[in-house]
Amino acid sequence: MDRRFIPLFMIVFVDLVGFGIVIPVLLLHAEESFGATDLQATGLLTAFSIGMVIAGPILGRLSDAYGRRPVLIVSQIGTFIGFIVLGLANSLFLLYLGRIIDGISGGNITTARAYINDITTEENRARGFGLISAAFGAGFIVGPVLGGFAVTVTAGIPSLAAYSQNAPFFVAALFSLASILGTYFILPESLAPEARQPLGERSKEMDGDLGLMDILRMEKMRTILSFTFVTFLAFSLFQSSFPIFARRRLFSDVSLEMAQRNIGLVLTLFGMTNVIMQSFFVGPLVRRFGEQRLIVYATFGRIIAFLGAALTLNAYVFAAFAAPLAIGNAISQPSLQSIISRFAPPKLRGRVMGIFQSTNSLTLVFGPILAGFLLSANFPSLSSESTAALPMFAAAGLVTVAFFMSFRILRLELPTQEAALEEA
Repeated sequence: MDRRFIPLFMIVFVDLVGFGIVIPVLLLHAEESFGATDLQATGLLTAFSIGMVIAGPILGRLSDAYGRRPVLIVSQIGTFIGFIVLGLANSLFLLYLGRIIDGISGGNITTARAYINDITTEENRARGFGLISAAFGAGFIVGPVLGGFAVTVTAGIPSLAAYSQNAPFFVAALFSLASILGTYFILPESLAPEARQPLGERSKEMDGDLGLMDILRMEKMRTILSFTFVTFLAFSLFQSSFPIFARRRLFSDVSLEMAQRNIGLVLTLFGMTNVIMQSFFVGPLVRRFGEQRLIVYATFGRIIAFLGAALTLNAYVFAAFAAPLAIGNAISQPSLQSIISRFAPPKLRGRVMGIFQSTNSLTLVFGPILAGFLLSANFPSLSSESTAALPMFAAAGLVTVAFFMSFRILRLELPTQEAALEEA
């Protein structure tokens, strides 16, 4: 294994701990501290993602031109500033400002994926993405539970109880600062100067253009990106509605701080399942079944998981269904990334992965909006408790559509890098 995986794993892990800390806290904090509606609360996630959609391809192109390391550092600094703004926020407007700052500078994931492309071959790329995704999962093991406990511990200290909802954001900022220092001092550059693509200059190995529209005109690329959009939209519905869903259906009989702690524990279980799958099982499963077949299996499993989660009012039963959802996510993410990376020549991998990330980010724009509308739906025959499950049912419907779409991916004859260039 390339030794560069070790510092990259640690940096991504620390970065995702900071991100994971805010998940159990932010939406309920907005609603119960500032009186936000469901739509306004989920809009905080949309604000972040709009910044990601705009910045993803731009930062990807900058990383192709100037290297991965400087772009990663700039992105991490923006994340740090965003967390500080969230911690100091005394209004809903400032919560939005903090999320927008983080979103606009949010090239961390895009650049990390491009870094993996730089240091892996086609044969071990799925394993490389699996290891880094395991770092994501490890961050989500530590982050949500740390965020939940930061609230409860602070609430138990009389002199700090009034700031219990702000504490997780400052803890997240500390982790973000640690990731900046790690990138600066221990992460080497992965893209050699001769392999970089200067801004405004077309790659000679392309013998022409490969802009956004050129990529989207490739039928195989459209197939993968459309499937990615639908499956990630379903997961976005789950992710953006889960804290509110859990507060109303699973933890309605406890205090706000205890609900946030419990939500963090459930998300930690989700992250733990991701780590186990992506650290020990993705590589062998890819060798046994191939990325395309695994995507079909994982999509079917997520249909059952979403339906089961939507129907339960018990936290333990919900956790039982969250596990197969996490397994499906753990399998399909690195498989999709590995497949789509085969279309990208070395000098344009940052750009292609930026487009891939922007596709994901688009679902994080529309998912929270759709979740907010469903959570706010006023059906006389449905209680608030029942309405909270609507985003889960919608996610199940989307994954059912994706299941049928996955057979198109199964039939694809994936091109080698040279064939992709010829098709482009």
